Amino acid sequence: MRVIAVPLVLAALAHHDHDDKSEPRVAQLAADGPTALVRFVIADAEGMPMPGRLTFVGAGGANAALFPNTQALPGDLAVRKNVVYSLSGSGAITVPAGEYTVYATRGLEWSRGERRVTLAAGAEHALDFELVHEVDTRGWVSADFHLHTYTHSDHGDANLNERVISLIGEGVELAVATDHNHNTDYAPIVRELGATSRVTTVVGNELSTPIGHVNAFPLDPSRPVLNHRLRDAGELFALIRAEPNALGITPVIQLNHPRWYDIDFFRHTAFDPITGVSSAKGWSFDFDSVEILNANPGRGYLDADLAFEPGDEGRHSVLRDWFHLLNRGHRHAAVGNSDSHTVHFDFAGWPRNFVRSTTDDPSRIDPREVAASVRSMNCFTTLGPFVQLRLFDVPDEFSGLPNKWQDVPDRFVRKQSNFSRVLPTVNVRVSAATWIDVDRMHVAVDGDLVETVGVARAGLPLRLDWSRELAAYAPEHGGDFWIAFLVEGDDPLDPIVVDQEQPARPIAIVNPLFVDADGDGKWTPPWETAKKLVDATPEPAELLARFPTRPSLRALCVLAALELRRESSFALVEAALADPDRMVVLAAARAAESLANARLLPALERAAAGPVRDAFGQLALFNAQRACDVAEPERRFTALFDRVDRNALKRYDDELARAMPGRFVSAWSVLGYFPGPRDAAMGAAGYGPEQDGDLAREWKTKAGPMRWKPLAASTAGFVD
Repeated sequence: MRVIAVPLVLAALAHHDHDDKSEPRVAQLAADGPTALVRFVIADAEGMPMPGRLTFVGAGGANAALFPNTQALPGDLAVRKNVVYSLSGSGAITVPAGEYTVYATRGLEWSRGERRVTLAAGAEHALDFELVHEVDTRGWVSADFHLHTYTHSDHGDANLNERVISLIGEGVELAVATDHNHNTDYAPIVRELGATSRVTTVVGNELSTPIGHVNAFPLDPSRPVLNHRLRDAGELFALIRAEPNALGITPVIQLNHPRWYDIDFFRHTAFDPITGVSSAKGWSFDFDSVEILNANPGRGYLDADLAFEPGDEGRHSVLRDWFHLLNRGHRHAAVGNSDSHTVHFDFAGWPRNFVRSTTDDPSRIDPREVAASVRSMNCFTTLGPFVQLRLFDVPDEFSGLPNKWQDVPDRFVRKQSNFSRVLPTVNVRVSAATWIDVDRMHVAVDGDLVETVGVARAGLPLRLDWSRELAAYAPEHGGDFWIAFLVEGDDPLDPIVVDQEQPARPIAIVNPLFVDADGDGKWTPPWETAKKLVDATPEPAELLARFPTRPSLRALCVLAALELRRESSFALVEAALADPDRMVVLAAARAAESLANARLLPALERAAAGPVRDAFGQLALFNAQRACDVAEPERRFTALFDRVDRNALKRYDDELARAMPGRFVSAWSVLGYFPGPRDAAMGAAGYGPEQDGDLAREWKTKAGPMRWKPLAASTAGFVD
């Protein structure tokens, strides 16, 4: 973020003189009825008007439709419900008379202005706000990689002008246009609005395919849209990688909301939420980033299996999926984006990403540098907190070199080349605007939250300045590890970011450091370590007991024993089914399903009656029992529906398909299309073939004479 200092004499001129005859024209935003005239200024600490947003909260709450005339001043304002974005930062608008709390904001780096006002009908009011840039983000640029317009996505409500104005009003500095199956370019609109100094834009596309939604950027707006009907991820990704663009770089591939049902890449490509692998032919690891935080509530962060609410279309935890990928040695950056289609409700820039940059000037951001930073994981995603990592390099006492702080651009942490050969100290600094809550930081090591650090500096931008030797987190086995940081706040961001099915709370996810703890000059992932441990430990109970604080490693050991087909696999699975951690129990259930041996039934029976009571966990345990030839599976399946929330169970159709007695019909014959009835409901009129079972007969259809054709269903019973 670039902050420009100006002389105080100019700052004084920036404020509205409400007696000035050259006042801007009034934007008639309110409907007919009693209204007040509000002249406003959103200014920085030097008094210069700047882009920002006004939020009016009155008796109707944060969703009140106060401003129906949204196109009153389209070159400066983006308006919906109770929100007014201003590109210039000053203006005059009509507001329905009443009592309001008015907030002035400019995204998550700035302070929040707040004023309680009574707007009398027919009166004129001045609302001048001075905001302070509270969070120092030098060396980073804020980016939203997932954005839409109604103009080109055909749903939502934001037109191109409104999209650009709302982005700038929220302080987003790099905006990637990703309308569905359309190469959208914001640059002409930015030029028309005279806003080229405020934002850099990138052409992208959300390829909305049968196997999920995938972002690609940068692209050429003049080229044909890529084939979005492909079902093989490898083929799709290769097509994206080969797409030319003016920047001359390979496009970034981002998986969007990969657990959002029906458009969830991970489900369609059979990525197992328990094991973190896929055996599907159409799977590919050739993507750069995973959208863990999607839309204003940051969907994907919480485990939807454990925090299920009716109406929530999420499944599993994308955060846990990402942990699985890291543990298997795959490096994909964690990102978060607004996925905004609207001016209000899904606000642009919440969440967003901060990406390392050599410039702080929003007009000079190099998308090539941004792409490189994403690929190197030199970024983090946030719904408020700003997080910086540094390493404290302690030199050899005999070297004469000074102590120094250093960034970690390659994310690889080596033992220091000094006499002691110790791991360095990591320093984490968490800042946030004073109106954003921050309560804790979790330290995640190899997928386990091993420490929680409380944050108590409310009211100050710098909330946490914390250091710890990385050696304190080295696993008991002495091997390499990865370490990441999750920052959370409890207080919702409402009314600035309006509550949806879930409230939007402050969250930040910092991409990991990969620590070479054994000093061999390379990084070995936890999965490889687990296989070595299984090889070296003949007694399974000893293996699980050895790592009481590392459930992710225990789960990996169970899966490694299965893959290696060790004689100890059965005993290890039996022990893991009694583990206190849900993730270890589910890994054991998957292993038991693969082993398919009745010996495991007693342990599975005990596990099903144990602490894993959520719908998905119970289904996974039942599928393992069924594979092990449990008695009376139909009765047990019926009992499962009696003891578990049916609405929750129905969310897992793939898991249910394996659990249900019998099999789906896989071979079909299809004929059509037939003309629809004009004066009867579809299905009420007969078409002929439903009364005649002759599959060899020719029928007259809408497309001409046709015969029955074979159609194969998917393994889950679906036909397309």
